[in-house]
Amino acid sequence: MWSHTGYPPVNPFDDEGSEMSAVETYRSNNMWHNRMDDEESDLSSHVIRSQAIAEGRTWARSRKADHVVRRADGSIESVTPFEERTPA
Repeated sequence: MWSHTGYPPVNPFDDEGSEMSAVETYRSNNMWHNRMDDEESDLSSHVIRSQAIAEGRTWARSRKADHVVRRADGSIESVTPFEERTPA
């Protein structure tokens, strides 16, 4: 599965072979946006990059998904994998 950004997803399958999705933070039209990598609609849009990244991290946690941050040129800057946290 290729995302509609034209770039392949970072981790398209989980350990059991099921397709996974991630929250992407990316730049388009002079704004920073967050979306699920398999959807075209944005979850949020921001003027300030750091705000977009923080919001993307929150979206990823709430959806139990990885968080992919892309540079302005579309290349991957970082990937924060979702890890199920167990209560202490």
